Amino acid sequence: MARETGKQVTLLLKRRDASGPDIGCEDGGIAELKAVLHQPLGTRALADAVTGEPVPHTHA
Repeated sequence: MARETGKQVTLLLKRRDASGPDIGCEDGGIAELKAVLHQPLGTRALADAVTGEPVPHTHA
């Protein structure tokens, strides 16, 4: 989920538990995620909604 203001975009990742007897676990690595914004990020800060820490990103 992305929340946008004029100065900042915050991202909140919600994960569902998909574990089960026939489902293997991932290795805990980092996955690439995409968020579609209403306006380009531009000079706005990109932050984790829980920690407030900056989120590394690339412009696509």
